[in-house]
Amino acid sequence: MQEREVTVQPSAVGWILVLYQLVLGFVTMALAVDEGFAEGKVAFQAEPWRVAFGVAGLYLFYRAARGVLRMVNRATVEITPEQHRNSRRHGIVHQLIGAGFLLVIWVGELGERSIEFESWARPFYIAAGIFLVWMGTLHWINPQAAVRYQQAMKTLERLRKEQSDS
Repeated sequence: MQEREVTVQPSAVGWILVLYQLVLGFVTMALAVDEGFAEGKVAFQAEPWRVAFGVAGLYLFYRAARGVLRMVNRATVEITPEQHRNSRRHGIVHQLIGAGFLLVIWVGELGERSIEFESWARPFYIAAGIFLVWMGTLHWINPQAAVRYQQAMKTLERLRKEQSDS
């Protein structure tokens, strides 16, 4: 697989996704740290659950803040096999955090023993769980394969157009 450098191209959808993750990470950290803010929204059954929740929030906030900086600076990103492996690892972490949110909400007994979401936090973290599982899945896409596929589709389209013109 050959290495390639591409410039980060911010789009409206990209901005929405990265800002949603930034807010998600910040709110998650705030709920874990501030008991007053968490009251009536999240109930932690033990201190280790609060710490795990805060660490998940910190990870999400860090990844989103890094994405915002790259988008603002229009950073150049290398597409290499190593970068793809790292992306897949980050995707797995996103999927695990998202699945954890969904399991805690939908499996009542699990929520009673770990973290219970109440009030607006319940639908917020259902959406967050779905979002993180989806984003984690996107991290599994091989950027080199996607570029090759796009090039093949353009070539195929050009050949079809040439064939129809003749």
